[in-house]
Amino acid sequence: LTLPAWHPRRTVSAMRLLIGAPEATRPALSADLYRAYWLERRDVSDRAVLAEIAGRHGVDLAVIDDPAVKQGLFDTTAEAAGRGAFGVPTFGLGDRIFYGADRLALLEAALGGPHGPSPKPDAEPTDVVLQVYHDFSSPFSYLGVTQVERVAREVGATIEWRPFLLGALFRQIGTPDVPLFQASAAKQRYLAEDLRDWATWWGAPFNWPAHFPLRSILPLRVSLVEPQAILPLYRAYWADGKAIDDPATCAAVLDAAGLPGEALVRATQDPAIKEQLKANTVSAEAAGLCGAPSVIVMRPGAEPELFWGQDRLDAVADAARGKGG
Repeated sequence: LTLPAWHPRRTVSAMRLLIGAPEATRPALSADLYRAYWLERRDVSDRAVLAEIAGRHGVDLAVIDDPAVKQGLFDTTAEAAGRGAFGVPTFGLGDRIFYGADRLALLEAALGGPHGPSPKPDAEPTDVVLQVYHDFSSPFSYLGVTQVERVAREVGATIEWRPFLLGALFRQIGTPDVPLFQASAAKQRYLAEDLRDWATWWGAPFNWPAHFPLRSILPLRVSLVEPQAILPLYRAYWADGKAIDDPATCAAVLDAAGLPGEALVRATQDPAIKEQLKANTVSAEAAGLCGAPSVIVMRPGAEPELFWGQDRLDAVADAARGKGG
């Protein structure tokens, strides 16, 4: 991949070329066009460039001026919108769509392929540290937290938990407090399915809570006092729908997990704990975070590497092993 300095370029002519090409030719022609743009940095809006590529596949460039081909591109665009697509690449399978190159594993599973991550043996301890920034208000944080300890064991890393105020970060960087509420209806529907897909993939129970959005200050402070409370609190909210921002409910969840609920809730009033949560939020912005969960891989002798999203844990593992980009 070589990002062209002049990106973006209009790709309408290239897309018309694909519409006008015989269906059997489209895969190879598509690959050639992508290679020209994203590796060779050639301008695919230039008719001369398109003519050369089309000629290699026996396609006459004149097809891009055919009214039927132009209409064909409008038709496929309307079809995509009708399927609920809101970005590319989008893959359609039956009545489902899968958005993004990072959803190919989910698509493969839907086609009957492997379900869930491939288990790996625990590694010997190393000096690698995973700084895990999370907020209980995020369902993606929940899914990531269910897996990050496994990832840490598999790469021999230590976890530093960094609970922080996601809403405060969003306000600082100009993102809506609840981005989901600002998404299009199509994207909201897709995200709901995507969450269920990932919960199934990870084998994590998941139910959208009636009590949403969550005011997460209390559970975040509790997790600073006692990191063992993190996973029980996430499960109580995102699997069982319990209002963990209520002190009595939070204490009961902690008691059920074998932790001293009332004592931990009281400890959240410690000024040092309050200041630590604020400091974590400031450090999140300084580190360049744009959402949760985010993991910063700290490897001796290497620059810190930041990864955003529970769907980037494989990349986190690669970076921890020194295989990252």
